[in-house]
Amino acid sequence: MLCANERVSHQEVGQRMDHLDFLADAIASSRIVGLARGVGLVDVEKVFEGERYVDHVNRRRTVMNRDYGLVEFGVERSSSMWVCRSCSIQLHRLGFETTVPSVIAEMCGSFPEVVEFDDLLRTLRDRGTEVEPTGVDGDYSYYAVPTSLSKVAVSKGRIWQISLWEYGFAHKG
Repeated sequence: MLCANERVSHQEVGQRMDHLDFLADAIASSRIVGLARGVGLVDVEKVFEGERYVDHVNRRRTVMNRDYGLVEFGVERSSSMWVCRSCSIQLHRLGFETTVPSVIAEMCGSFPEVVEFDDLLRTLRDRGTEVEPTGVDGDYSYYAVPTSLSKVAVSKGRIWQISLWEYGFAHKG
């Protein structure tokens, strides 16, 4: 069920797309491979089944980051289950040895080491997705998509991080 401001994600139908279309789809819909804010960690594990990951858990075991390399989820303990509160695509890691989860690689192939913001911006605008600048902090510029609440951090023209869900994003703007 979609809320009024949510857009349908084309990633759910399993069609092949290039990396820019994949990123634009994720940003416009606030979804990644069919997952949206508030899903349980068990749902993430089903989609990313068999993928390698690292968990960073706080001392009280109430907050955790599940790191799949390119994609990272922030989860909180809610009653008896872990619930996803954030999801980010860590594009700056592509310049290093990082894992692109197979579920994503099967959908859009490989990613370049660097993703230029202008290329993604053009793809978003071609789809009719509005992008607004929200601030600058040193070498970083920040942008938001009002219809999905996704945010993009850019450094020197290159995408550093895409936050699909607000919680845990590096910039307050």
